[in-house]
This record gives sequence, structure tokens and C-alpha cells, in this order.
Amino acid sequence: MTWNNTGTRRLFMGWMSNWTYANQVPTSPWRNATTVARELALKQVGSQIYLTSQPVKETAKLFPSVTTFKDLTVNKTLELNPKLKSVGDKFQLKLKAQQLASFSLVLGNGKGEEVIIGYDKPTNQYFVDRTKSGQLGFSDKFAGRHTAPRLATSPQADITLLVDATSVEVFADQGLTVMSELFFPTEPISKLRLSVDSSFLIQELTYAPLAPKAQ
Repeated sequence: MTWNNTGTRRLFMGWMSNWTYANQVPTSPWRNATTVARELALKQVGSQIYLTSQPVKETAKLFPSVTTFKDLTVNKTLELNPKLKSVGDKFQLKLKAQQLASFSLVLGNGKGEEVIIGYDKPTNQYFVDRTKSGQLGFSDKFAGRHTAPRLATSPQADITLLVDATSVEVFADQGLTVMSELFFPTEPISKLRLSVDSSFLIQELTYAPLAPKAQ
């Protein structure tokens, strides 16, 4: 849904579910939710015009405590937990790179359940893999590895993740590629790990937990 009373801004919120399993998701007493509020825009890439969406600027107020790492080199695997005071299941993570390479960001917990968000350079696709994300049995259509094309042509990339306990919203390349995914772990997400094929230089990585008053 969009609004017509927001001045020159075009704001949008979407329904974050799927009628294939909307009535079966393992939540109670409610089922399903909306996305974060997003601002819509148009962006030209080559001869094509695309609709973009990014979190509204006010979202930053929900994540006031930011931890930033500069020029972070990942060789095969990097555990982020030791670099952070704590990892919760409600946070914003931003990643910037001058040269995008294949990578996987693993959101996990103590039971070995995980959601994997990343980019696959050979196919030029972003992906979210929830095949081992926790509760899956409520629908045979739920588990899977979902992909979306990278539309940006620049080697530079910026990626924002908004994680809220049982959902992740991915905004890549200033909103040119956006993915929204539900998942249902049996215990909260508490681990973050970056994995790459060989070596990946991250220009900047920021982690910010959701402010206590917003939870």
C-alpha cells in the first residue's frame, strides 16, 4: 500500500507473506506482518528504468548504536560474534564493497539452524537460503533457496539487511534488488558469520541492534 499525503516522497509498505502458506505459518496468536516502510524511486541502468525501494530515512532512528568496521578482509570465513558485544535477532547490518565478490552471510543459532544471505558472482544473483532455518514442516513450499538478479552494473555494491526475529529484508545496490523472507527458528538468532570463496575486501561493515524502546 502507498500513500498520497507524503509530499514528494512515495512511501510503501508491503505484505510480508505468501498465500501458499500464509494460513499455516507457526505463529500465534497472530500470523504475518508488513515490511518496513520504504521509499520508492525510479533509477535508470543503461537503457532500462527500474523501480527501487529502500527503508525510509526515519528507520535510522531505530538503530542509534552503530558498530563500524573499515577495510575488513575476509579470508574464507570470518566469525563476527567476537568482534561484537553481542548478536541479537533484531538488527540492521550494512555492507559496502568497492569490488563485489561471491559471499554468504550466515545467521545462525545454537541449534545449528541458519538463514544464508549472499551474492553468487557466476550467476550474478543475490540469494536467501532458508532450507535449514528452523520450522519448515508446516508447508512443503516454504523451504528453499530464492534468488533475485543483480541489476546494477557497477563493481561497487552496498547491501542493507534488516533482521527482525523471524524475517529478513535485503536491500542491494540502492534498492535495485530487494528480497523479503520469513523464517522460523526454534531459538533466537545469535550468531553471525561471513563466508567467501577465497578473499573479499569489505570497505565498510556496520552492525546496529534495534533500540530497546523500539522492541
